[in-house]
Parts: sequence; structure tokens; C-alpha cells
Amino acid sequence: MRWPWGEGGLNCVQAMPALEMLYLDNSQISDESFSEFAANCSSSNPKLSAVFLENCAITDASKAALLQLVQHPSMSKLRLTGTKISRAVFEELFAAAPELSFSYGIGGGAEE
Repeated sequence: MRWPWGEGGLNCVQAMPALEMLYLDNSQISDESFSEFAANCSSSNPKLSAVFLENCAITDASKAALLQLVQHPSMSKLRLTGTKISRAVFEELFAAAPELSFSYGIGGGAEE
């Protein structure tokens, strides 16, 4: 699912229990709304296995939410390329879930 709506539209995702992939690339989602989504993700989106956040405005303030997300039982892929997530937070995420496929880079570069 590509993300055509504004930040408030993220609430509708919680009504999609069959959702497996969520593309939030280039969206204006904030740390606050992303944190709300991640807090409810395990119960409302049990099949979610991939989240793509390329070029989103999220920052290190989303660290707790991202840690929740990488520990989601079905999660297998997380893309953070072009976000404002620091290398230190990325390394914490990788340490928490080394079995996931990560994509991370600052300024559009990617490392996997």
C-alpha cells in the first residue's frame, strides 16, 4: 500500500488487520503519529512484515516506536533510508533484531 494521505490517515491502518506491507516513503508522518501507530501495531496489524519509511521526517525521537516495530512477531524488513534517524539509533535497532533486513543511509545512500 502506497501512502497517499496526510499524517492523520495513519489511523486508518489500524483497521487493516490483513496488512502485510506499509509504504510510508516520502510521507510527512511525524514522530508522534508514528509512535502511536507502532504502539498499536502488534494487536491491530498482526501480519505486518515490512515497513518502508524512506525520506520520512522521523527522527531519533521515534527510537522507542522503532524498537517496538522491529520486535513485531511478523516483521522482516524495515527501510529507513533518508530519514533523520542517527547511526547510533540504527545500530540499536539492528542489535535488537539482527535477523531483519534493514536498509539505512543518510542523504539517500543505502546500506544493508
